Amino acid sequence: MMMLKTLCLLLIIFCCCYQKNGQSFVDWKAELYDKARRCGFTTSCLTAKPIERAIRDMYVIGVKNPKIRQALLKEADPTLETAEKLILTAENSSSVDKIHDKQSNFNKKKFTSNKNRDIKSNNNHGKRRDSKFNSPDHNRIYNPCEACGSTKHLRSTCKFRDYACNFCEKNGHLEKVCRQKKNEQLSTKHITTVAKLISFNSCTSTAPLSNSSSMFSLEVNGNSITFELDTGSSRTIISKSDWHHIHSSALVSSKLRLKCYSDTYLTIIGECLVPVMYNNRVYHLKLIIVQDARPPLLGLQWIRSLRLDLNKLIHDDNQPDNYHLHQILPSSKLDVILQKYTHEEITRKVDKGILQRVDTSLWAAPIVPVQKPNGKIRICGDFKVTINPSTLVDQHPIPAIDELFSRLLNGQHFSKLDLSDAYLQVELDDTSKDLVVINTPLGLYKYNRMPFGISSAPAIFQRLIDQVILDIPHRIAYLDDLLLTGSTEDEHLQTLDTVLRKLADYGFTCNPDKCVFFQNSVSYLSFRITKHGKEPDSARVDAITRMPPPKNIKELKAFIGEINYYDCQVTFERLREEISSTTTLVHFDDKLPILLATDASQYGIGAVIMHRYSDDVEKTIVFASKTLTGVEVKYS
Repeated sequence: MMMLKTLCLLLIIFCCCYQKNGQSFVDWKAELYDKARRCGFTTSCLTAKPIERAIRDMYVIGVKNPKIRQALLKEADPTLETAEKLILTAENSSSVDKIHDKQSNFNKKKFTSNKNRDIKSNNNHGKRRDSKFNSPDHNRIYNPCEACGSTKHLRSTCKFRDYACNFCEKNGHLEKVCRQKKNEQLSTKHITTVAKLISFNSCTSTAPLSNSSSMFSLEVNGNSITFELDTGSSRTIISKSDWHHIHSSALVSSKLRLKCYSDTYLTIIGECLVPVMYNNRVYHLKLIIVQDARPPLLGLQWIRSLRLDLNKLIHDDNQPDNYHLHQILPSSKLDVILQKYTHEEITRKVDKGILQRVDTSLWAAPIVPVQKPNGKIRICGDFKVTINPSTLVDQHPIPAIDELFSRLLNGQHFSKLDLSDAYLQVELDDTSKDLVVINTPLGLYKYNRMPFGISSAPAIFQRLIDQVILDIPHRIAYLDDLLLTGSTEDEHLQTLDTVLRKLADYGFTCNPDKCVFFQNSVSYLSFRITKHGKEPDSARVDAITRMPPPKNIKELKAFIGEINYYDCQVTFERLREEISSTTTLVHFDDKLPILLATDASQYGIGAVIMHRYSDDVEKTIVFASKTLTGVEVKYS
């Protein structure tokens, strides 16, 4: 089961998000914003205390003890006090364990000394004929002493038998005879598979090339590195070029000596401690950097620390970690009239090649008939209950309305193009066709073209339109709605001709009933656009002016959304009048002075950006307002 990502874990993921090789700035920026939104910078319990939040975050990132870090990562959103108590408790517990270990070693040393003294006393009271075995014999050769390594005496008479080792810190031997040190040297000095990889170190290649089943990718310092699994290597090594790729911290010198089976030594550049992301956990592991290693080797040290299941990785490589159960849902029940229109619409789409009848499918979504303004029926699949939860959503940005309108400066006339059945003009590949299947009263049908209701459909279509109209001036596009203009009629006509030719080249068709050309004003995205600027569309405002006074909380929220309203009928009438007034918002002009007016209350903030013209007249560019959250209210 996948572990729930806490804010602390998401913070580490965000801090490790470096720009990857080949990644554009726009993609990196989108990835950073996506990861930052998940870190709770605006929703954390410490949002109102930025200094405490920063210190708490550094505790998580900078603490050295991995057990303390894992304990912090288990906390969903710890306060600074909670984090400090947890760290102090863990350190005190560690100190107590060290005291117990020292006391235990002291008792062992004392017991050993007393035992040796008793043995020596008993030997002194023994028979005289045994004295020759107790006296030192300088000519006799003994087995190497386990305490110091000498062959001139027994361990029981060695003066170093109670000394503490400088390497393993255990009592009873010197560092030069430490078994733990010898075992580590043996395991790190011979890396049998390096010889086939390090061609620049005069190592002859005799092993076959690595197959894909032994390759494994890990996120190291926020960058993906593909390693070869190597149980014959005790350490994990990468080349100097790969180290530059992961943007790791500075190197420190290494005392290791890595030896190939051909008796040649590798050139070690240094070693460093790097954060490794695996199974939603962060491990800080030691990495050895050599002059060259292709591919990088994932050694036993990392394999054990990450607890990798080699049998699963190598032999079950084709088995996915996450399984998505197929969803086949029954057809929706429709009344007689809707069934008639639905039958006609399905028949029309089959004739046009948009839909295709299938007998069986692993996926099937019910349909949702939607009536268009012209009275016709649009059939939409309810894919949110089938493939949408299992789909990777395309992250291409949908443009903001204010950003689009800023491109209409100096426009005199306007033309609006509407693409007919926009999404249905995008053809799907064979694999995707088998996923977008709808269950209708007439049976199962699959889409040959991109249907409405797919979570990635808006971003995919926006990317296609952006590619079509790329580098064409005086045009904006929001999904299937295109608006064209120009500072002169010739410029406008040239833009219109270029866009229509581009659409034809890509196979897009327009709906002539919804297209208008060379108009003084057009309705676009709920605004009335003119050469003077934009104002609310009267059709949208009528719904507000006809709205009765709110009689309950539900009606109040329907009128003003999240605005805190607590006044009487007079205030309601004034607010309704202000919203419905046709204030013209002028187009942004970077050559004119800009004025900013702001205001704030206990419950909300507002701002107005204006242009000041040569006659000292101030005209509004845009309004902005925001209702404060409970946390933001506490700021003041």
